[in-house]
Amino acid sequence: MHLNARTTLRSREDIVRLLLKQGQTVRKWLVRHQNEGPHGLRERSSRPQHSPKRTGASRRAQALASWQQGLVYTEIAQRTGLFEATLSRILRAVQLHPPPPAAPIVRYERATPGELLQLDTKKLGRIKRVGHRITDDTRDRTRGAG
Repeated sequence: MHLNARTTLRSREDIVRLLLKQGQTVRKWLVRHQNEGPHGLRERSSRPQHSPKRTGASRRAQALASWQQGLVYTEIAQRTGLFEATLSRILRAVQLHPPPPAAPIVRYERATPGELLQLDTKKLGRIKRVGHRITDDTRDRTRGAG
């Protein structure tokens, strides 16, 4: 963030000073400023400090052990009660997530060069003479010919 943005550290300090002078409050910034000083007005991470529904260490260990036994996601999900997306995230975090299977390479090998050569043909229309699109004369019509 650049230094002159609307809600940078400097502008927040200005707001807090103004509000302290006037006796009004902007609760969050004011409490931070009072507790931590100007340093408390810096940007903070929006990541939660506590995640009560996060998968527990024992269930993660159970999922990893099942993976090492060679079970597939569906079997691990049934055994641990976790969703497959959660399993994927757990295994990716410890870098055990398998790479996607490589697509087989299809090659065509022929005995002689040009064996796969194909010639497309089509029947052309009857062209008797040049029409109005070329001559730009609407009287030049080619009736019956296409």
